[in-house]
Amino acid sequence: MISRALLIIGFFLSLSLTAQQERQAENWHFSGEIVVSFAGGGPVLDPPSAMNAFEGAVSLSDTDGNLLFYTNGGGQGFDGGREGVIWNRDNDVLYDMGNTEGGGWSARQSCIAMPSPSGQEGIYYLFTVDDNENTTLRPPGNGLRVFILDMNANDGLGGVILADSLLLDGATEALDATPTADGTGYWVMTVIASPTEPRSGIVRLTPEGISEPVLADLPTNGQRVTFSPDGNYLFIGDDLYAFDKEDGTLGSLVSAYPENNISGPGFTTDSRFLYLIEGQAFRQATLVRYDLSDQTRLEVAELAGEDVLGHNAGNMQLGPNGNLYFVESTITAPGTPSIFGLSEIVCSTGEAPQVNRELIPLTGVGSPQSTANVSLPQFVDAIFREVEQSDTTTAAVKSIELCEGSETTLVPESVGESYAWSSGDTTATLTVTEAGVYTATITDGCEVTIESFEVTLGASATNLSLVATDVEGDEICNERGATLRLAGPGSDTLQLRWFDGSTADTLRVVLDPAVTYSVTVLDPCGEFDLELSEAIAEVCSCEAPIFPEVISANRDGTNDDFRGFTDCPVDDYELVIFNRWGQEVFSSSDPMRGWDGTRNGQPQNLGTYLYRSRYRLDGEDEPREVNGQFALVR
Repeated sequence: MISRALLIIGFFLSLSLTAQQERQAENWHFSGEIVVSFAGGGPVLDPPSAMNAFEGAVSLSDTDGNLLFYTNGGGQGFDGGREGVIWNRDNDVLYDMGNTEGGGWSARQSCIAMPSPSGQEGIYYLFTVDDNENTTLRPPGNGLRVFILDMNANDGLGGVILADSLLLDGATEALDATPTADGTGYWVMTVIASPTEPRSGIVRLTPEGISEPVLADLPTNGQRVTFSPDGNYLFIGDDLYAFDKEDGTLGSLVSAYPENNISGPGFTTDSRFLYLIEGQAFRQATLVRYDLSDQTRLEVAELAGEDVLGHNAGNMQLGPNGNLYFVESTITAPGTPSIFGLSEIVCSTGEAPQVNRELIPLTGVGSPQSTANVSLPQFVDAIFREVEQSDTTTAAVKSIELCEGSETTLVPESVGESYAWSSGDTTATLTVTEAGVYTATITDGCEVTIESFEVTLGASATNLSLVATDVEGDEICNERGATLRLAGPGSDTLQLRWFDGSTADTLRVVLDPAVTYSVTVLDPCGEFDLELSEAIAEVCSCEAPIFPEVISANRDGTNDDFRGFTDCPVDDYELVIFNRWGQEVFSSSDPMRGWDGTRNGQPQNLGTYLYRSRYRLDGEDEPREVNGQFALVR
């Protein structure tokens, strides 16, 4: 029975259910502290995680791929010693179910979650179901329950606004969901297991809340239910049925499969193919594919033969890249499994599907509960509907120089069955006459490689120039030092030959209006000369040196020494500094050398000092003399 609190909390904003995006499944937390990220396309380990799950789990992200929450769905289990937890994105406890709330620790499909169909941002529904052990020992068990989370609460870390509300007694092990036909809500399906009278239980989640559960007889005592991404098929136990998304009822039997399938099912994104792992007493294990259009059976790969001691595989799950994944373990000798890891099915809809076994080895990763019961997080597979499979490799961008008026041919390093250029061409190579970025997508069976070429025009006199930088006094004046360098696109990669024969990247000179400053640029497209475009002034106006009133002399790089500061050259320079008793503490004839507040390496007393300076500015006949005082501080 649905609690009164649940009916009151229904949302009344009747918005159409927008299609969930596959990025909601970008972060997978499962088993013992294992987390896999699909942020880069393919799966990679991405710790840390606080996950502690025996079988079922949920790990939901937002439509931008940001982790929201993850959970093991419940924890009472048959021994009552496990705890159910909902963790937030920081791997802290968002809600503690203890060992009495939520679903079962050993439930194959312990939980599933989805955004609220009301369209209210940050509101999510979490459904949980009990396991066989607890339901048998403590009938009717915890059954089907629901939690509502508000991820806007607690500064975005989330909170639970409805906890552990009972929907249906006796529900166990099996749980899945699919959107309704009109796209405004979800059908949530579970099973009440019984050797003699198995039944299904289904509720409808709408923008207004959750409907009363509807029970129906089941032709099979299935312990798992899985919807196809398009919602038109429902796999129960070992059989496939049609499903009516209009009224949420089970249709006719599509096909009955062998009762020896030990893992699955896994539907492809187009809902055409069904994958199962079939075996005998967990020894032989073969990955097979059924074409639902004609039930053609294809043996894809043998995962274990008669010589193994055991083979186990968890539930299959579609990934954001459209590939199918499952965790498998193969034991060929007592002790540690010879294979234990995340395996991948690629090209699952093609003529020759392939299996990347143990794509991510999991031995020693995190703290797995058991190699026999590792299940991946479950999602509403409609978010993957028609997602294009991707086994794509992106190569580094190659840079190519093109001379004006010529052409160059772009040749990818990869060889494939088909080529698609960004220009629209489908040839194996591409001849170009203009600069730009050209991309080739090369497809070879299941593998796709993307190669990009950046074509740039070779150097020319029209896009390069010779400039003077780091000029003393910031003015292009006679007898001032400056650094000559090349400026313009690609200038740092060109070979140079300066007017004096040197070949360095830059040239330091003392500017002279009588000299023509030039450089020869050596480029595969040819050689050409450039000259300094700025005129060098014969005379620059100069101001007398400025002497500071205070120096700090604390070696912090600011105002550390005392001297005359000027951007102009000076001659006959002399600076003498005296302490308050008239003792000389410093003298220099170098205008760039100042007093740092020490004498013979010893710091001098703080206070007032006197100075006398003599200098002659450039172009003047008579020297100038200035006297004054300044303060030494630290």
